[in-house]
Amino acid sequence: MLSIFQLPFCFKTRSVLFVALIVQLFTACKKEAPLEVSDADINYFVRTDNPADPVDHALYQFYMQTGIAGFYNDTIHKKLISRPGEKIERFDYTRLAFIYTLQGEAATGYKYLTNKAAIPELLTFIQSQVLPTLPADRIIPSLFFIDSFYTFSNPLEKKTVHGWTSIYGLNTLGVIVQDVALMSELEKKTYRASLLAGIAEKWMLQKHSPVLQKDFYQVTRDLLKTVNTSANYVFIPYELLVPANKIPQPEAMGLLYHPLVFFSNTSKLGMPTESIDLRAFLTATFLYTQDEFLEKYAGYPAVVKKYRVLRDLLLSAGYKLQ
Repeated sequence: MLSIFQLPFCFKTRSVLFVALIVQLFTACKKEAPLEVSDADINYFVRTDNPADPVDHALYQFYMQTGIAGFYNDTIHKKLISRPGEKIERFDYTRLAFIYTLQGEAATGYKYLTNKAAIPELLTFIQSQVLPTLPADRIIPSLFFIDSFYTFSNPLEKKTVHGWTSIYGLNTLGVIVQDVALMSELEKKTYRASLLAGIAEKWMLQKHSPVLQKDFYQVTRDLLKTVNTSANYVFIPYELLVPANKIPQPEAMGLLYHPLVFFSNTSKLGMPTESIDLRAFLTATFLYTQDEFLEKYAGYPAVVKKYRVLRDLLLSAGYKLQ
């Protein structure tokens, strides 16, 4: 039995439920717009042929033979999303990206390709010289041809021999275009090794970061501490820690070179970042045969030790080395 104080609340609740039921009945009969087919599952990493453009045609042939789509623009799809009648058209863009952050900003960028004429020859080079070196399970989502790229940790001088010609991104491999047709055989070998270094770096960091820290980077860290207890992979000039005439030989620190660091409006020899060190060693590992490398650095046990670590990891993963 409801008390006299409960009756108003009970009637009010029943009234609300009744009104809600009526509203639902009327809105359920409202005519809805027809369903539209979504393009959410479209594969944008596809090339279609454009015989009128030699570069586009070469990209299409490369895609048909390798399954890898190549682009020289980061926008690979554009969709109109503004409603009919809107004064300003709005679009949704699907873009290639080197990195993803929630904030939408990252210390990584690139310059668009200004001349695409060298792409066809480069595609042949990649197909014959680069792809066969990769493990069977190594997937390249796409190729993005660019003039240059930069990262937070790249050196002032980004030389091919030090591994700065490709960057493995979120959904693409950025490739700095060089004219292969004008290269000597040594330049081609160096370019190939540098491209492979950029590919292998991301795999190394994803799969073997603990091993790299313990068996690769720690070798150099220990040696740098003998120069100055604050020395490390800190990307600053040596002169901040030691006199200019006391800067150690790079090989003595287990390094292949000292990168240039911009400091006080001038370039100075500096300690590397981990990426600078790793890319240089990866390039050398792909460039030289084992005998050539061991002969070149026979007097530097730290360099040889780090080389053997990388070579073993690459071979165990299925990379084909000389």
